[in-house]
Amino acid sequence: MRNKLSAGILSILLLLTTLSASLGIGKSYAQENNISNKVVTDLTVSNNSIQDGGRTTVQLKFKENTAHNIKGGDYIEVTWQKTGQPTFEGYSKKIQLEVKGQHVADLEVTVDKAVIRFNDKVNNLDDVEGWATFEITGRNTTQTSKEDVKTGDIVSGYKKVLVSVTKPESGTESVFYYKTGNIDPQDTEHINWWLNANLPKTDVYNGIKIEDKIQHGHELVESSLEISTEGLHGRHTFSGKNAIKDFMNKYPGSSISINGKNINVNISQGYASRNNFIIFYKTKITKPEQSEFVNKSKAWYHEYNKEKVEGKDFNYTVKNIYADGGVTGTVKGELKILKYLKGTSIGIPDVEFSLKKEDNLPIIDEQDTIILKTNSEGIANIKNLPVGKYKVKEIKAPNWIDFDPATTQTMEFEMKDTDIEGKLLKVYNDVKRINIRVNKEFKDEKGENLKAPVEKILVQLYKDGVKEGEAKELNKSNNWSYTFTDLKEYEKVGTGVKKHVYTVREVGETDKKIQLNGKTFDVEYIKNSDNNFTIKNTLKESEKVKVTAQKTWSNGEATKEVEIFLLENGVYKQKRQIAKPENNWHVEFSNLPKFDNKNQEIKYTVTEIRPDLDTKQNNTITLDNKKYQFSITEYKKYNFVIDNKYIPEILPKPKKKDVEVSKISFNDDKTISEVVGAKIRIYEGEDGDGRIVDEWITEKGKNHTIKDLEVGKKYTFREISAPTGYKVVTDFIFSVDEKGKVTIHSTLTSGKAEYKDGKLMVTDDREVIPTPPNPTPPAPPVPTPPTPVPPIPTPPAPPTTPMPPVPSPNTPPKTPDKPTDKEEQPPKSKDNTPKKSNKARKLPNTGEVSNSNFALGIFGLILVFVIKRKYIK
Repeated sequence: MRNKLSAGILSILLLLTTLSASLGIGKSYAQENNISNKVVTDLTVSNNSIQDGGRTTVQLKFKENTAHNIKGGDYIEVTWQKTGQPTFEGYSKKIQLEVKGQHVADLEVTVDKAVIRFNDKVNNLDDVEGWATFEITGRNTTQTSKEDVKTGDIVSGYKKVLVSVTKPESGTESVFYYKTGNIDPQDTEHINWWLNANLPKTDVYNGIKIEDKIQHGHELVESSLEISTEGLHGRHTFSGKNAIKDFMNKYPGSSISINGKNINVNISQGYASRNNFIIFYKTKITKPEQSEFVNKSKAWYHEYNKEKVEGKDFNYTVKNIYADGGVTGTVKGELKILKYLKGTSIGIPDVEFSLKKEDNLPIIDEQDTIILKTNSEGIANIKNLPVGKYKVKEIKAPNWIDFDPATTQTMEFEMKDTDIEGKLLKVYNDVKRINIRVNKEFKDEKGENLKAPVEKILVQLYKDGVKEGEAKELNKSNNWSYTFTDLKEYEKVGTGVKKHVYTVREVGETDKKIQLNGKTFDVEYIKNSDNNFTIKNTLKESEKVKVTAQKTWSNGEATKEVEIFLLENGVYKQKRQIAKPENNWHVEFSNLPKFDNKNQEIKYTVTEIRPDLDTKQNNTITLDNKKYQFSITEYKKYNFVIDNKYIPEILPKPKKKDVEVSKISFNDDKTISEVVGAKIRIYEGEDGDGRIVDEWITEKGKNHTIKDLEVGKKYTFREISAPTGYKVVTDFIFSVDEKGKVTIHSTLTSGKAEYKDGKLMVTDDREVIPTPPNPTPPAPPVPTPPTPVPPIPTPPAPPTTPMPPVPSPNTPPKTPDKPTDKEEQPPKSKDNTPKKSNKARKLPNTGEVSNSNFALGIFGLILVFVIKRKYIK
């Protein structure tokens, strides 16, 4: 039972859903009536690239077609990017759109979008088409100090346009005073104004004075006044009806007064320094048809270390918010003429047309000619025209329109009884255009003609104070003249017409002065007529300055002379002077121009450093091989003191090493023995007469260490005296390196010096002591050997072959340590005599060596001689 009930309920729900879909129940009315993607034919902007906070004008065109007839309840929507970067906002406006005096639609612009809503009165029209134009502002608030460009979109139906918003690179310097203003997108009936003084919070010599004058078309809203201060005296905000009174109480001696459209501000010097002041107020727009609103401001102040400003203009203009639209349509038997500016959909009012029938018969009320005049939207129309052929001709236009009746063409059309709609004629006219000619003159100080000081100049054209196109060159080949051609003289703005004001300006001119080829000229702009100007340059003697430099020496360590170099804006221009005792260390650079070619004041400085050489380190300079610390002080403008203080040279502390010395000698048996009792002295230098570094007497079992010898320096080693039996070693020169290694730089004739095993080894030669007379009795004769000597054959070797030594009777024959294959040769001494015993015998009490060995030697020689005589013949 339950299953059947559930199935029945489900069937009913499915049926209701199907009926709902087929009947269109639940479809959004707003979505149904949004016809943007059906009738929008064009979507454009006046500028696809704007600065942060700048404006661009959106223009929309629409037209009904066979796919859709515009009817009451329809609307067209334009939207723009509201999140991310960039974002756009519309300026709030609402405008009624009329056809033949009938209100058929509304254009409403809000912060978020723009909408055209049609009412039922549009249903009576055919061929409905129209346009809307309005302004939006773009913001790029990307967090960066560098230039940044972001692109967003504006959309209506299938149409889309892109607009890029550029956030400029952040500046590093603040201007002292400026005025600015804008219109808030959500409040287009008021203008916001700001007076900004001492934003960098610098010191000033005097107080600050501001005169602010509100011009035509808007008036001050006194209750909007707000004063903000920040700086040395804290941060304060004053607003409301007591704002001025509270401000003056907080800053005694300062004042703000309002007199109609005039605002006067005076800030006393004590508070003007190191504090900024921002004065904000609103004005109400009283003439909404006005295209722009001007505020004029003058300021007086003297910023520290800068030129004094007296009554300089800081005017600012805010353009009015523009929004407009139009709708057209036709009915049967109606003629509608749309008069537009060429290339736009902007209507031209007060244009007259003559309407006649081709057969010149009366049209209506016995009138054979009917004059039609366009309204403020540029539309002229007439209803209930009888069937027939007609001629239409433009006969009159406003004086700002380029119109010549003699050349105007006649337009023809025909009304038929079979027509189901009226006739629509579109006529376009351009605004008047003019040419602007500019001539150039050069005059000397007396007003006489002067030969051109340069080969060319550039002239910039301005339209309503804004640059128009590129600067143009005037030179000798074009007779110092140029003509700017095809310039619009008028412009349709809103419901009014604006006549453009053209001016010219010489590129490089500042405050009516210009530098040409190093000379200053006054610049005068002479307006001969609305379209003819003369720029006159009159030579002016340029202001000169003198720069002085006084050289001082803090501790008296002066050089013979010093070069002083002049720098212009930090650049050396080959100007220098020599400071010396003869001119009391004082130099002057005279007849220097105060301003450069761009009429900017030149900053002069001096230095004693060659600007083209990198000779300065840490504010020090080397002069005549002496180091000085220097400072430069500008005690008065263009007057400098350059002071040098001598820096004594501090030599680096030398590295030192210790050297261990061992004093030795070799015994007769080649063994090493210490030399005890030798007196040693070490001198600094190579001559042996320098400073005594060390002195000692050698001791038994103990080496001596020389302390703190400078690395790389040479020293002299001198043995003052040697113990008995030893020769004094020759003086020698030595040095020690960073690793402690000793190098000998001399050749010794007595003794020996070497670096070995980490020591300086000094070896003494032994003293040869003369032998005294021998008191011992003579040696007994050598007996003849009892055994006869066998005959010796003649040897094959030459007679120079050395003979085997005759052994001493007291010396037993030496037994070899091991056998050898070769016949072992007896060892030889330096003189080829048999080797003596190493052990010396000394005489009692004298230490002298015995002569017994000498006698044995004589005996051996005699024996060899006898054998040779007997056996070798």
